Amino acid sequence: MAGAECTLSEADKVRIASDFLLHSPPGEFNDTFNSVRMLLNNDTLLKEGCAPAFGQYNKEQFVPVKLDGIERQTLITPFNDLGNGRFVDDASNKTFRFDHLRKEVSDVQPIEPLEHTVELWRKALQAELDAYVDDHFARNGVGCVFARNGNIVVCIESHQFQPKNFCNGRWRSHWTVPVGDGKSGFQELNGRVKVQVHYYEDGNVQLFSEKEISTKVQITADFEKTAKDVMAAILKEEAGYQQAVLDNYVAMSDSTFKALRRQLPVTRSKMDWVKIPGYITDANDPNMNDTAASDNSTLLSDILGSNATTSGSTSTTLSTTTLPPSTTTTLDIISSTSIPRHADGSSVTLFLFSFVLFIVAIALIAKVLISKKKRRDIIGGTARWRLSASSQSGAPMQTSAAYAPVNGQRAQNFRNPMDAGGGENRLDWERQFFADPDNSSQEQSRLRLDFNRM
Repeated sequence: MAGAECTLSEADKVRIASDFLLHSPPGEFNDTFNSVRMLLNNDTLLKEGCAPAFGQYNKEQFVPVKLDGIERQTLITPFNDLGNGRFVDDASNKTFRFDHLRKEVSDVQPIEPLEHTVELWRKALQAELDAYVDDHFARNGVGCVFARNGNIVVCIESHQFQPKNFCNGRWRSHWTVPVGDGKSGFQELNGRVKVQVHYYEDGNVQLFSEKEISTKVQITADFEKTAKDVMAAILKEEAGYQQAVLDNYVAMSDSTFKALRRQLPVTRSKMDWVKIPGYITDANDPNMNDTAASDNSTLLSDILGSNATTSGSTSTTLSTTTLPPSTTTTLDIISSTSIPRHADGSSVTLFLFSFVLFIVAIALIAKVLISKKKRRDIIGGTARWRLSASSQSGAPMQTSAAYAPVNGQRAQNFRNPMDAGGGENRLDWERQFFADPDNSSQEQSRLRLDFNRM
């Protein structure tokens, strides 16, 4: 019914919220949790109803954790889960409680070591795994070997979280090693590799790749040799998977993306979007229609370029094609702006135009410098400030300055317009601040500037 409210039950809300949380990209669980919390608007329901999703997410993501006093990290996986929020680290023979929401370790307890033969297999595999992780996942790699329920599982995790670059990713793989129980000869080594990458700068692109792998490995009674063979098989399969992903990207760029759209328009040059308003203005000019036919032929010759000489049939077909009237203006716009032309004469014209601009600029700068020099000579070379000091009994020393023309040979040869005789010829500002040399000393004293009062 239109306009009716759609109400969800608490179970539906928990299911939807849990689905959002389980699909959080690597390193972005907290951001997703905060968003879901705002949408749900019920902290009690979120904490109690979605608690299983917290644990499932951490176990599926192989979240690494650090135990106090242990050099290497361990992982939160389904293969070392003891139930009730407790996990085991076989390398240190310890169990611990893990808070899936806060991602904190607590209540670390020692446990009994594994059965002797199983522990020998686990140690040999762990030694080879540590070397493999250090060589190929040196930055953020963690490798663990867990022996539970009669199975020995190799788990590998590596992540790269760069929120400042809007990119996060994680590699996960686990392999079930067919050792123990008197097995020998070539056995099945089964594994699964998962890669998840999220890139979200000005968009939202996510890669999720998963592959099941099965290969043969020779099992013998020699623990160290078998461990080396197992890790060599794992290295070969994981390296082949990584190379296949890279090759797929190359194929995508060369074929898939090209099939979706052109890399460049038919003009073989990128559109200058900044000049689009100018293109539209030219398109509305009625005078453009008069020269459309000639410009269209120029456009076609520019598009064909050198191909016109090598593929004659294509050249002839394109050159004789009649364009509809509606495309006349558009083609003319492109031909006049976007198509690179073989303009040998245009470079010469551009050089001459630049040279003329350079000469004009030099002339303007020289004119400004000469004008400033003349002004300094007029003001500073034919005038001076008269400084005088006077003191009165009981009063502080006072210093004053007055303007007067320079007398002498230079003043006779070059007369400053400001020193023109007669009060009527003086400028307004000169009458206000400078005394006339011909006036009495009383008038001179009245117009004198007192620096001590300024």
